[in-house]
Amino acid sequence: MRVRSALLPAILLLALAAHSAFAAAPRLQTQILGQSSWLSGSRASLRLRALDHSTGLGVANAQIRISLGEAGKAQLLLSSTTDAEGNLTAQFQVPDLPKGSYPMTVEVSALGEKDVVTRSIGVRGETRLLVTTDKPLYQPNQVIHLRALALKEPDLKPLAGAPVTLEVEDSKGNKVFKRSGLTSEYGVAFADFTLADEINLGTYRVRAVADSGTQEQTVTVSKYVLPKFKVAFAADRAFYRPGETMTGQVQADYFFGKPVAGKVSIKLSQFDTGFTDFALVTGTLDAAGHFSFTQKLPDYFAGVPLEQGAAFVKVETTVTDSADQSSTITSTAPVAQDSLRVTAIMEGGQLVSGVDNIVYLVVTTPDGQPTAADLTVKVNGGDASTVSTDASGLAEFHVNGGTGTVNLSVTARDAQGYTGSLKQDLYAGYASTSILARPDKAIYRVGDSLQLDVLTTTKTGTVYVDAIKDGQTMSTAAANIEAGKASVVVNLGPELAGTLELHAYQITKEGQIIRSSRTVVVNPANDLKISVQSDAATYAPGGTANLTLHVTNAANAGVAAALGVNIVDESVFALQDMQPGMEKVYFLLEKQILQPKFEIHA
Repeated sequence: MRVRSALLPAILLLALAAHSAFAAAPRLQTQILGQSSWLSGSRASLRLRALDHSTGLGVANAQIRISLGEAGKAQLLLSSTTDAEGNLTAQFQVPDLPKGSYPMTVEVSALGEKDVVTRSIGVRGETRLLVTTDKPLYQPNQVIHLRALALKEPDLKPLAGAPVTLEVEDSKGNKVFKRSGLTSEYGVAFADFTLADEINLGTYRVRAVADSGTQEQTVTVSKYVLPKFKVAFAADRAFYRPGETMTGQVQADYFFGKPVAGKVSIKLSQFDTGFTDFALVTGTLDAAGHFSFTQKLPDYFAGVPLEQGAAFVKVETTVTDSADQSSTITSTAPVAQDSLRVTAIMEGGQLVSGVDNIVYLVVTTPDGQPTAADLTVKVNGGDASTVSTDASGLAEFHVNGGTGTVNLSVTARDAQGYTGSLKQDLYAGYASTSILARPDKAIYRVGDSLQLDVLTTTKTGTVYVDAIKDGQTMSTAAANIEAGKASVVVNLGPELAGTLELHAYQITKEGQIIRSSRTVVVNPANDLKISVQSDAATYAPGGTANLTLHVTNAANAGVAAALGVNIVDESVFALQDMQPGMEKVYFLLEKQILQPKFEIHA
């Protein structure tokens, strides 16, 4: 079972020297705080303390050696000494060992004594697996090209020679294809599956199975006719108010580039309990395949009083060419009473009592586009304060989290005179001791320095900070609290690329642990770039296309790499969309961060 560090950032391995009540007790005592399992080949961290049992004080300059493995085969992980308080933050590289349980031995020498603590450590190997296909939609008798990519955590290097099974399951749950093999030196495994003429239609599951787990995606198998031309609709504005006039543009072109000649029909509808048509516009495409129209919108839209005025017009456009071939697309245009939408987001998810909180104010147009605006803010009906959003539509406002409910009122106005407002109650729970972690940014790059400020209602004491990636504590640090604030700097090396969890915690006088957690993203510094060149701009059916692909690194130097190239009829994407190029996001971000925690609806 993988223990998520967001729930439990550290597992206590508290080791105390055993003493007999009838023998002279040794003075040297060892405490260890850290995880009971490590990721093979990763960077790990432990927090150790050497104590004088007779006084309870830390022992300075105690010699500490940490090793992993059975006697005679143990590998030395770290040799160091404690600081003036008897503490040691041990950071070391975990050996690249097979999955299993290994003894960890901690030897501490001080006060003329030697204390040896042995604990069992689980070493695990983790693999990120991704399966893709060449297109999202297939017909009977077509070939599904499957590709799996396996990368090893934490460095995301290719996992070569790993067994991977590629499977296909039809819409009835029948397993219709299965092939096993080993990944290449680039961590790639692939296979082709030819669909039969008579098969179950519907949603098929494409799956990659490895020792580390299973990853799958779905494709659609359906009998379809590819459209002969593509249709595009564009409105003259990003959003409308009820009663305003919409101007729309329709453009139709064959996939080989020639404009379509024919008729166009545009049906506009609004939604209440269902879609209700309120206008039908018909016409003829001009010689350039273009058609323009205007239509007054209804004065009322169901939903305008709700969801900050969110509603929409559905535009269904049908084009029929001279050969009586038709293509239909559906578009929407936002309709809102307020021209601006204001959303408040608390930096810690909710107000933290007793400390200064940042409330982020986001201003967007109804279609979700950020905009610069001037804001007037009132807290609990007090005096008004003014702030302004930047070009990304973001502004910061500071609120001291007391206890109970904080009433927030915001009005916004932009340079065009558009306005919007927000009234929201923010709740801060009561706690005798509170803590709030605040990184200086949300997105970093390898090589940057991350500064984490920790605010607390405790004026003095110690704050501990763990940096965790893939469930592994990669680094740990301690900082002294001065006037309710402590700061920790983390240097972001290549091993920290991806989703990084930051956990700040204190231990109260009552022995309770209070914590605050934040998540940041660290982009790698070694991104690859791909350029594609073809020997011609157009090709005849059945012709040969010569493509030249060039892969370079951040320094523009050539790199040997495995390439996946999909060549698909563009008209397929007119039936079902596909989002390529998501591999980087998939491998860098943890599944938890890919799931929405907060949504701003346009």
